[in-house]
Amino acid sequence: MTDTHIAEKELKILFLYPNLNMSTLVPNAISILSAVLKADGFKNIDLFDTTFYDTKEDSKDEDRVKAGQVQPFNFDERGIKLKQSDMFQDFIEKIDTYSPM
Repeated sequence: MTDTHIAEKELKILFLYPNLNMSTLVPNAISILSAVLKADGFKNIDLFDTTFYDTKEDSKDEDRVKAGQVQPFNFDERGIKLKQSDMFQDFIEKIDTYSPM
């Protein structure tokens, strides 16, 4: 193994998942890419996920309740708390602290 090969394994990789508010679909690509990278020896892999940010817009689940497709529910009763912080500022902070590359 060369020094270059070792240096490549030290790269910090940050995935961004720009999901809609509380959308329940899980992205297969991020999971697969992360697993392949880890199997190849990369250890510094992280994810910034926007799923749990309160965007003040109705979630797809809330739209389904309004359409009568599902029963009303409360995230708080299920222990799910939305982030109230600014996702854009949090993303900038994540990049600054994690320093991917």
